[in-house]
Amino acid sequence: MACVQPGARMSPSDEIPVTWVEARVFWSTIGYLRAWWGTDGPRLSLIRRADGITPEMLRSIAVEYNVNRSILRQEKEGDKSAGRMCKILIKARDEWPTSLVERAKACAEIAEKAREQGVAKNNLASASTKFMWPAAVSSRC
Repeated sequence: MACVQPGARMSPSDEIPVTWVEARVFWSTIGYLRAWWGTDGPRLSLIRRADGITPEMLRSIAVEYNVNRSILRQEKEGDKSAGRMCKILIKARDEWPTSLVERAKACAEIAEKAREQGVAKNNLASASTKFMWPAAVSSRC
């Protein structure tokens, strides 16, 4: 995308450079943010208020992102698997890296810990990313 030069023509209503509007970059970003704030924003607020992810929140995220089948469920004893996964996530949150590569490694480690602790029988690498981002983001807001 070209840089907007000083004095570039702006749209009259929103003071948005016309080149951005024509490229639809601005409006697609606004649409994405609206969707994100509408679905994930309230969840982040709940996690922040609870000072960490709870088993109920974890299950809600798992259902929404279609990874619920990955976590074992023990109905009679309560949701101990989700509880153990929450403890793993909360512990990892305190040392959450800033680098994307390091975050990927941290999620792989979370998945391995979850498997070792009997949270899941399969690798939770994909699920770990879906659970960890709200847990990490909420602690920094």
